[in-house]
Amino acid sequence: YIYAIMNGSGSQRVKGSVKSIMLDDEIIKVSLSIYDTDGLEGLYVPGSSFRETTNEDKAPVKLINNKLVTLFEALTRMYGMPSATDVDPTAILSIFFTLFFAICVADAGYGVILTLLSLADIKMGGKIGKVLFGINFKLVLVLGLACIPIGLILGTAFGIPLHEQSWVPEGLKRCMLVGTFPGTTYDIQMVASLLIGIVHISLAMTVNAINVTMQRGFKECLGTWGWWLAVVGSATIG
Repeated sequence: YIYAIMNGSGSQRVKGSVKSIMLDDEIIKVSLSIYDTDGLEGLYVPGSSFRETTNEDKAPVKLINNKLVTLFEALTRMYGMPSATDVDPTAILSIFFTLFFAICVADAGYGVILTLLSLADIKMGGKIGKVLFGINFKLVLVLGLACIPIGLILGTAFGIPLHEQSWVPEGLKRCMLVGTFPGTTYDIQMVASLLIGIVHISLAMTVNAINVTMQRGFKECLGTWGWWLAVVGSATIG
């Protein structure tokens, strides 16, 4: 992709410069000027006129992430692409989507199956994914690998309660979140889920407050930061 910054016009010519180019998801800094086919600087556009861009202008957006986070960009596109002035939420989305998926599966055995199936698809050049409606097994591999430790922490493999098995090492059992807190009826897994939810909501409100600040300025979003302080502060104190 090549994007130019259009910086002026005159004599029915629009001048522009290229500050960077993208090659294989890598941004390379350059300093180039645009010339038309007639050899003169600028593009010949009869009757051209310029105006300042505004927040209402929807510029094209390309997400740029590392190879791991790129696997989750399809989820970002599904929920809605950020604007050119927004924070890209894909990195945060990748962490919490993986965590929530693993908690929902809650089984280390199923994580092993997903991992082996994904490795088989990669070994076969993606043939399994093509048969199964184009499933991205590289993403499934990441999710499957996450299910294994989370499933062990939750104490389940293939539906078997690991904390009740004599062959499971005691050291592993002590790492499992099972049962209730001593002297209470509070389920450990439920409390852990609530804490993760609070962190997730607090982080989402933080990203939203940052986005609003970037778009409107700090003075115009005092209310947003006020709600952020109330919610995050209450969650932290509580």
